Amino acid sequence: GRKALHQETMKLVTCIIFLCLLLSSGRLSNGGTTSKFVRKPAPSLDMPFDSDVFTAPDGYNAPQQ
Repeated sequence: GRKALHQETMKLVTCIIFLCLLLSSGRLSNGGTTSKFVRKPAPSLDMPFDSDVFTAPDGYNAPQQ
C-alpha cells in the first residue's frame, strides 16, 4: 500500500543522492600540479650505465640491488 510506496520512494531518493555525491566527488579530488619539478629532456650524465656500480657482484648467489 502506501507504506510500501513510501519505502520505494525513499530508496530511490537515497540512491539519487548517493549517485550525485559520488559523481560530484570527482571534482573535489582534482590532483592538479603537485610540484614545480620538471625533468630535463636530455639524459642525466651523473652516473653512466657503464659505471662500476652496475656490475654484478662477485661470489656465489651474491645479491644484486
